Amino acid sequence: MLIGEPSSGGACCIQVGTDAEGLCYIMSSGQWRLTDSEGTVVEGGCSIDMPIEPVSNSLIDSLAGVIGISSGVPTYMNYYDDEALDQMMNEWYEEMEQGELAA
Repeated sequence: MLIGEPSSGGACCIQVGTDAEGLCYIMSSGQWRLTDSEGTVVEGGCSIDMPIEPVSNSLIDSLAGVIGISSGVPTYMNYYDDEALDQMMNEWYEEMEQGELAA
């Protein structure tokens, strides 16, 4: 089970090489790609099973408002709410068990 926000991707395989004098270098690879076991390219990011939306950071937003700017900086404190995460996981696995029993 993956929870949170979808990743934005950018896995970008790297290529390690050496030049004629033996200097090692690492660069983004245009020849390789990151795939799953079925050969599907997964460099675009990871999908999630249950989203957790970040909430507005009211402290930063109010301070930014004082100087006349709109920050819109989220806070991820709800990612650390153990009770809510526990409930999400219980609901997810309960649905999975019911789906498996019905199948």
